[in-house]
Amino acid sequence: MVAEWIPLRAYATARGVTPDAISKAIRAGKLGLPHRKSNSDGRGTLEVLADLTELEPAPPPVADQSATVEALRAHLASVCQATPRFTRYGDTWIYETVRVPR
Repeated sequence: MVAEWIPLRAYATARGVTPDAISKAIRAGKLGLPHRKSNSDGRGTLEVLADLTELEPAPPPVADQSATVEALRAHLASVCQATPRFTRYGDTWIYETVRVPR
């Protein structure tokens, strides 16, 4: 356990909740965190003693998206072929299809 005094706002952000929710939980005694009012910044910031290993975010799972990308490219190619584009140059209309980058 690596415990350190951190500002309540930073703790709330790491937990994914609002600072007000943490403050209310501390006042109600629902959060068993030691807390103190620090005056090191001159504003009287509320700090909590938090286990920093608990706050480390887990890396998000990385899914293979190549099949999805290929399916979207195929769909885009079919849409582009199904909806040609006509461009007018003076009195001439030119038929164009949109190229899908690979």
